[in-house]
Amino acid sequence: MTSVDYLESTLGALEVPIRFSRRPDPIPADLRLAWRLSALVLVLHRCRNNTATLQQLHVLTWAIRTAHNRETFARWINGDKRPDDVIVRYDPSLSRTVDLALGFGLVSRNDKGAIILTIAGSELADRVEGESGTLAQEKAFLHRLPRRISQKYINDLVTWY
Repeated sequence: MTSVDYLESTLGALEVPIRFSRRPDPIPADLRLAWRLSALVLVLHRCRNNTATLQQLHVLTWAIRTAHNRETFARWINGDKRPDDVIVRYDPSLSRTVDLALGFGLVSRNDKGAIILTIAGSELADRVEGESGTLAQEKAFLHRLPRRISQKYINDLVTWY
């Protein structure tokens, strides 16, 4: 007897009809489009000239994603470099987030491929900054970092060990 046959025979003996309904699976916050776009514009807003390379965006969006990542990155940026810390992470969905942000007019690309925050993106970053409960931990973390995060910080991080 297969498992399907067993299930049919078992459930068929019940007098109560059973219905199965598909329910949505919860999506973690860091995978939601609203979080990803908001995080992207906040990160770009903290970069020098509101511009970042894709490498910078990968590192910084990785850094703000979890409390552990935020602490590890903050330690590194403050000079506490530990050889067992894994800092550099690349997020395959970041490219899609950037593409969506390009489509929504929140960012643009320059001729060197860097991602630039547009006026609309800057307005969104300002609105997210103004909302006290929105991305509070992420904003607090970004405010602890140097005022303008340059590519030099990221290059040092990627090549220090």
